[in-house]
Amino acid sequence: MTRTLNSFEEILERYELKYAATEFLKWETLTKVKPPEWFKEELHFSITHHGINNQEAYVAEFIVVPFLKEAWKRHPDLNLFSHLSISTDDTTVIPDYLLAAKTPTENFV
Repeated sequence: MTRTLNSFEEILERYELKYAATEFLKWETLTKVKPPEWFKEELHFSITHHGINNQEAYVAEFIVVPFLKEAWKRHPDLNLFSHLSISTDDTTVIPDYLLAAKTPTENFV
């Protein structure tokens, strides 16, 4: 029977995982990326034309996804999934977004 885990802490406990918040970016080695003009225009439009009642879904679809897609275009060895169900024998999780590596056969894992 599938059991719903209701918190991040329950997932950590169930799978005996450890969590640590660390700063992993090495700022001095990052390469700046200049977004295309059309991207800035689309982002500006989305920010200035949203409704008040659809905040979470709107931000996900019109603000977050465009950034993820632009990053994905620069890393073709990855694939982007949205709301993919991941299940084990007794747990199911559905992350909003998931970046995963392609296999050598171009399948996605």
